Amino acid sequence: MTETSTPSARAREDLMRHAELGARRRESTEERVDARNALGIRAGFGEVPKYLEKRKSTLLREMNERMERALEDIERRREERARAREHERESREERRREVEARREAVARRAAMDAARPSPRERAEARANLERARALFARAKIRVDDDTIPLKLF
Repeated sequence: MTETSTPSARAREDLMRHAELGARRRESTEERVDARNALGIRAGFGEVPKYLEKRKSTLLREMNERMERALEDIERRREERARAREHERESREERRREVEARREAVARRAAMDAARPSPRERAEARANLERARALFARAKIRVDDDTIPLKLF
């Protein structure tokens, strides 16, 4: 048997191969670290500073508060417009009722005036009444004796 075929030789070759791969990996990592340090890049490069995070949260909170106030203002104005529309509707209804009441009063007055006789009709009625009195003043009622029953009961 050859030396490479023995289990110990194979294990030794594997160990050497992995040692060489580890060395290459270490070199590439160190090169990257050296390249980063050569550019002056800090370890926390690319992270947002704490003061900016605080400022951002403050601005977001203020923006949310302004939006809430704006929404409350919009809702308040909406309620005011609804109340104004309701008031306008009530006043329109009241005016309509007043106009209807005036119209009914005029109609009642017209009916009363139509039912009342005109001055000409009153004069004719007065003349007819005076004529009837004059006719009946001259009239004599005659009663026959035989038409009256003697015994009423």
